[in-house]
Amino acid sequence: MLFNLEMLFPGDQALGFWRCLLEHRLNEPAHSELNFRSEVVDWHHPRIFLDRNKAQLRSHTLHDSNTMSFIHMVENAYMVYHVGQALPLNLMSSAFAWLSRKSENEKRLDEFRAWINIWKTWDTTTCLTNFRSVLSIMFEFLKPMEEQGLPKPLISDMIQTDLHCICAQVADILADPIARQDFLAPQNDQAQQLLDFLQDLLDYPLLDDRIRPVILQALRKLSASSGRIPGCFALSDRLQLDGPHQVAAGGFADVWKGLIRGETEFYHEALIWRQLSHPNLLPFFGLYHLEDTKSRVCLISPWMENGDIARYLKKNSVGVNRLTLVLDIALGLEHLHSLKLVHGDLKAINVLVTRSGRAVLADFGLASVADSKVLLSTSSKRGGTVRWHAPELFHEGRNSFASDVYAFACVCYEIFTGDVPFCDLPKDSAVMFKVIQGHRPRRSLSIPDSVWDLMEECWSADPEARPSARQIVSRLRDPPICAIPTDAASDWDPCYTSKFRSSLEEHTLFLSTKII
Repeated sequence: MLFNLEMLFPGDQALGFWRCLLEHRLNEPAHSELNFRSEVVDWHHPRIFLDRNKAQLRSHTLHDSNTMSFIHMVENAYMVYHVGQALPLNLMSSAFAWLSRKSENEKRLDEFRAWINIWKTWDTTTCLTNFRSVLSIMFEFLKPMEEQGLPKPLISDMIQTDLHCICAQVADILADPIARQDFLAPQNDQAQQLLDFLQDLLDYPLLDDRIRPVILQALRKLSASSGRIPGCFALSDRLQLDGPHQVAAGGFADVWKGLIRGETEFYHEALIWRQLSHPNLLPFFGLYHLEDTKSRVCLISPWMENGDIARYLKKNSVGVNRLTLVLDIALGLEHLHSLKLVHGDLKAINVLVTRSGRAVLADFGLASVADSKVLLSTSSKRGGTVRWHAPELFHEGRNSFASDVYAFACVCYEIFTGDVPFCDLPKDSAVMFKVIQGHRPRRSLSIPDSVWDLMEECWSADPEARPSARQIVSRLRDPPICAIPTDAASDWDPCYTSKFRSSLEEHTLFLSTKII
């Protein structure tokens, strides 16, 4: 049994549980269908969803007497009442109910009770830290249940609802200063487990895009506080360099060519942008330490044979739709900003071109990353970006969405003219002086009037007066510009990085989609 009335229901806990039991038995209808279909969640008020989900689950357990004995029904209600929602509670309650319906399951039911008696003692952070192991245990209980006829679509809905609850728990924690402090406190192995789980959530194909920035924020903050990164980033034992020397070098990165299971890749020395999944952002596969020293950290991404957009346009000066490339870049920047991330070093050499001719942003947010001093180890100083700097950056301003927009207009200038901004000025100091005085790159006849008007707005001296990335995309798509983005189907889909990871390893949330 899960409970002993004298030992496990002391004082207020007993009163609370029995009040819940009696209120539901007396006030609810005789039968309650539990809807496991994931509902739309107001992520600004996650506690409402959590409370509603638990109340619905309690109600269902207390009206399942047609298929369960009274004592099993009470046990199930007790579990729902006492186990934290940071565990797969819907899945656990259904598994308990399923096991209790047949006498031949009694041994496995006892095993399940033993686990419940452990899990009910955990606080929210411990539940989140151990979620992966709990879900693995649940899958072991589910296997024979599937054979006995438990429908896979029902399992799918339960898992999805539970993951909505987990994400709501994370959102609720981050909104509370005290709870947030406890959440960021874990160190060593506990921090590693929690980081790995947050990364699992971000790789989960069915994650609600609206909660992704919140989970990403939690991952970044925990990584900074613990000095660790998700374990799946390490690819050192799966990768082989293709030659002894780098194929290119830059202010932030040496570029190497290598192989992962027969696919050509290259390495960046930079910070993690593992979560970025968009047709116009270069995917990130993992981290690699060069053999010469552990301080040389590389990021692994798909190899772009066309190189950066400046080189691509020099080789393909005829027949390339430059408006399409500009829109590709704007779409990538819009997605980056939607995740509350600043690129910080946007220029033509940091825009790559895929095999299909689509522009993708690379070297994401290096200025923001450098501030953390946790996940980035470089020996190079920032250089060569003055020509793309907004005027406020020369007055000790920080990179921002607005400075990205300014740099975007500079990239447009490069795409249409083939020149860097202020190409007639050999020294960066002269460029800085001109920009501070209010000068901007000289007009070229190769730039359409409507595009030039947009660029001038992006170059406004007042950061507040510049359009947002979303507004830029709208202006480019609408008349009179009417730009059309590159078809992304031939390159990669939004799940590209998680699919790459699943080809190298299995984890519990990938397994859950296979069960589905």
